[in-house]
Amino acid sequence: MIPRHTEQTHMHPGINANFLEIMYICSFVPTPVKRLIDSIGIITFEEKVYLPVLAKTLDADGNFLHRPEKTVLSTLRDTVVALANPETPHVVRTRYEYNNAIPGAVWLNHILQNADEIMPAVYNFVDDLHRDFQIVVPFLLQLQKLVPKLAGGALKQKTIGHNSIFLSNEMENLRCPDRNGGENLNDYYNRCIPQGDVKYYSSLHKLNAAESLEGQVNLLGEVPTEVNMLRPLYGLRDETIHPYVMTSHYKSVCHLMYA
Repeated sequence: MIPRHTEQTHMHPGINANFLEIMYICSFVPTPVKRLIDSIGIITFEEKVYLPVLAKTLDADGNFLHRPEKTVLSTLRDTVVALANPETPHVVRTRYEYNNAIPGAVWLNHILQNADEIMPAVYNFVDDLHRDFQIVVPFLLQLQKLVPKLAGGALKQKTIGHNSIFLSNEMENLRCPDRNGGENLNDYYNRCIPQGDVKYYSSLHKLNAAESLEGQVNLLGEVPTEVNMLRPLYGLRDETIHPYVMTSHYKSVCHLMYA
């Protein structure tokens, strides 16, 4: 393994053969994500145990990281507030806008204009979330009729993991289209087709067609930043060590799902 990846081994100071070997066989999981791991499942492959990995929420100084590839409901309010604040570094706002993960976002001069509409300042994660869930359920039921293998029920605790978590991809230029200021939401939704694409994928282990498709649909394996590659937690996401590389158009997957 090491002679094949000499350039990677010498790319960063402090990385050596022993460190690389540890990266490929170990995962260190923070306690707060234990519930998520129970829901998504743990994979055992060739007598090694693999766990789902989350991107870091805070940087080394304890500042919240606003990144499109890790936008989730629990961090959405902090995210939209930061994107709507002109004092947030320009590079943070423009990077998010370039890979915008929020449908219906309205941007002006790289500043988010409708933060409160996207995520209200007061949002109850019991009553409000339950109400929103009830609104989404009919749509999911219709989607499940079209693609029963891709749209299932609610996640259950202690589920068996899926090989699709091995799939890695870079964000490339995939994004949600901007919404015009004052544009009716229903009008926007009618044209809300993802822009850009994700074309290149890699995997540490060989996946069948269904597993690859599932990984693409969920985009589970976004390649982390170069800095994070120094941490054992992210070692299995590095495409430079993946023997399996594939090309596919994410947009085509979307069309297959929703046509």
